[in-house]
Amino acid sequence: PLTLFWSILYFFVKKDVEVDNYFFAMLVSIISSITTMTSFFYTYKGIIGDNYLLIDILDLLISLIVGQILANHVYIYSKGIPTLVSVFSVVVIFVIYFYLTFHPIKIPLFYDYKAKVYGIN
Repeated sequence: PLTLFWSILYFFVKKDVEVDNYFFAMLVSIISSITTMTSFFYTYKGIIGDNYLLIDILDLLISLIVGQILANHVYIYSKGIPTLVSVFSVVVIFVIYFYLTFHPIKIPLFYDYKAKVYGIN
């Protein structure tokens, strides 16, 4: 969803943005949101011992906000990296996510405790 948001937004603002900074900010937003969401989820689940839908929704919102704030900071204060590197990095993230969905590593991070399987079979 973040990639779709940033891609659609780009077509509306492309005349007014520094392209290298824009796509670098997009990359930072995606990576920081993923990291924040995963960290928050496993931290609260480790403390509470279970997961709850309301906290998961709060986790999503916090992750998106953190990602957008960091992306804004990067866009304003960074010199950016080449657009091709940013776009390539986003594609690599997608490929890794897709691959790990169907061929997960056998660690607790990828274990579905309700279905008692790793990944999607």
